[in-house]
Amino acid sequence: MNNLLMDPYGRVITSLRVSITQRCNLNRIYCHEEGEEANPEREVSLDTIVKTVTIATESGVKKVKFSRGEPYYTNNLRQIMC
Repeated sequence: MNNLLMDPYGRVITSLRVSITQRCNLNRIYCHEEGEEANPEREVSLDTIVKTVTIATESGVKKVKFSRGEPYYTNNLRQIMC
């Protein structure tokens, strides 16, 4: 496999973290917005998520972690997970 993703130190990247949404219905102490208000219009589209994960897995990524916000606030959760 010659299309592996590498970090600046030459290590193969085997995991990817995807932030599905910024929206959340809880005010947990360990969550933070990093100074930004959640804006649904700035969220990544389903098409972009699918393309990114597809390219990443074709390039050696073995683990994809979906994080950030409340995933049930997105209309495309089922499609993203499939």
